[in-house]
Amino acid sequence: MSDGILLTAPVDDARAADSLRRWLMRDGAVQRAELRSTGKEREGVLADPVAIIAIIVSGVLALPGAIDSVKRWRKTQPSTTSPVVLRIGSISVEITGNEDAATLSRYVELLQQAEGVTQESVNPDAS
Repeated sequence: MSDGILLTAPVDDARAADSLRRWLMRDGAVQRAELRSTGKEREGVLADPVAIIAIIVSGVLALPGAIDSVKRWRKTQPSTTSPVVLRIGSISVEITGNEDAATLSRYVELLQQAEGVTQESVNPDAS
């Protein structure tokens, strides 16, 4: 994709959504992160609409850094904060902040597959 890869992350707390957006931009792991409203509101909470964070990364090689950045942000949040669900197309992964390296690698593979990328096309010399 010439414009990069779009990951979306629904966030049910406006403050957390803005915090994650600012974290990602400061961290430099993504090209762009912006809040988008879904137009829906959480049940029983009139003033706090569900938000989507649109995260743009430069390409598949930037996915691991973006996922790690989300994990590090999530670890700084209170335990009551919902996990962050990253989605590309129909594939989604849930970031709780407690993932080990193997789990993060599996998440990267899943999201790369959603983008139509295999490990061989990312690193053709790895055989």
